[in-house]
Amino acid sequence: MSFGVSKKSKRTGTPKRRRRGATRGKPLHSQSGLQPDRRRGLFKTPSYLRTILLIVLCVIALAAVLYALSPRISVTSLAPLNPSDPFSTPLTILNDGYLTAHNVQAKCSIQDRDASGSETNSSSTADMKIENIGDLRSKEPTPLPCALIPASKAIPIASAYLTVEVSYRPDFYLWRVEKRFSFITATGSDGQLHWLLQPAGSGIKPSRTSYDRY
Repeated sequence: MSFGVSKKSKRTGTPKRRRRGATRGKPLHSQSGLQPDRRRGLFKTPSYLRTILLIVLCVIALAAVLYALSPRISVTSLAPLNPSDPFSTPLTILNDGYLTAHNVQAKCSIQDRDASGSETNSSSTADMKIENIGDLRSKEPTPLPCALIPASKAIPIASAYLTVEVSYRPDFYLWRVEKRFSFITATGSDGQLHWLLQPAGSGIKPSRTSYDRY
């Protein structure tokens, strides 16, 4: 009898303690399962929206590069061939950008006044002759074939106003670009008239008081 009791007590002894790290039942919510929703952010956006956004950013970047490399046209006046005749001043046109300006065209208009301030010559836009210059490559100055002729050589010119309108088509552009350059005469320290380039949009025209010495 004692032998049977000892077997039974061995089977019904006190259970072993559970390990400290053992999990007690299933957790209600897994924290690791919640993390992906918080970390995705913009990646939850549908794929087609991401594609459209990428295309828009590429177009903007391409437009910015083309604008930075596009032609920058400038017109400058050189020293006059005859110091006493401002209309003998040659003009040059320059492409200071990186891309080529194609099919460049220029139109020149002159308005001059005599010593009394009366207008002696004024050419309208319709009367201006179009000068075909061709293609302007980067950093290559080209003479501008504008004939600066006063209305009457017998009348001394006191002041003059010159307008140069330039149009061209840059590389990779489907449209033409137009720019306007304005010059007025000013009396220099040598007592002669010289052409001065005016800021864009200044709208200054020659008058009896607009050609002070510089």
